Amino acid sequence: MDEERQGGMMHGQGKFNKGTKDLGMALLLFKGNQKDLKSWNKKFKTFLSWSNGKPYIYVIVDLAKESKSIQDLCKGTKLSRKDFEEDNFKVSQWLQMALADGSALIFAEKHDEDSWLCYQELLVIYQNNEEKLNWLQELWNILKTI
Repeated sequence: MDEERQGGMMHGQGKFNKGTKDLGMALLLFKGNQKDLKSWNKKFKTFLSWSNGKPYIYVIVDLAKESKSIQDLCKGTKLSRKDFEEDNFKVSQWLQMALADGSALIFAEKHDEDSWLCYQELLVIYQNNEEKLNWLQELWNILKTI
């Protein structure tokens, strides 16, 4: 990645490459804060729903579990193995850029060629940690009343 593109992405200036800049879309960064996961996840999925003229969201989700609108969006997408591999590579690159400034980067580095596994593991770990933190906060609140 050249310095100009990396500089814009690394400093959180929003648009990270000409492909999304032309669309007026920005790739949001996730720095590993659990409280930001839900919002980032929704925006990342929206970003993938129609980037560079096609839906890429099919690469990271189980379409059977997605909303009807996402299923309909991807329904007409006919892909070969080569198409999937190219799309998977793009999504992997976007994940690496989105996670580059925080502790969640480890998922992108660990699964640099498997965007589905990277995304799924990221969600599982951060959602489980959020549940644990919520449980601990509830416990702390109860202990404070004793």
